[in-house]
Amino acid sequence: MSRAGCLPENRFSVPYLGRTFRFCRRSAWQELQFSGAAERLLEHLPGADLPGRQKQAVAGNAVLLWQALDGPDAAGSPEEILRRFSAGQIADLVRLYFEPDGGGEVWYDECGVNAGFSGEEGAV
Repeated sequence: MSRAGCLPENRFSVPYLGRTFRFCRRSAWQELQFSGAAERLLEHLPGADLPGRQKQAVAGNAVLLWQALDGPDAAGSPEEILRRFSAGQIADLVRLYFEPDGGGEVWYDECGVNAGFSGEEGAV
């Protein structure tokens, strides 16, 4: 997603897997669009044998990263997030989005649910 309108104070970076990932805090409009985008992604999500809650968590995490990743890691679609990262990496990046300094509680309670989604490692 284009971050041209992202204010500098809404940008932050976190180290992960030996490199730096840039984020831009999501806007209220993006948060309103989140549920619909996650529902649409469920139709295209591989792993039909996953329980519903796990599929929902994977879809939600992918949409959140699609909305929040900035800079060279920004993606054109939530599907691209699924192609580029493993479910475990997606969950880790979501955790880092919500607690970039490593402290505090993660309030996005589904971010750990999808860790077993894929045995394959994404290409980071």
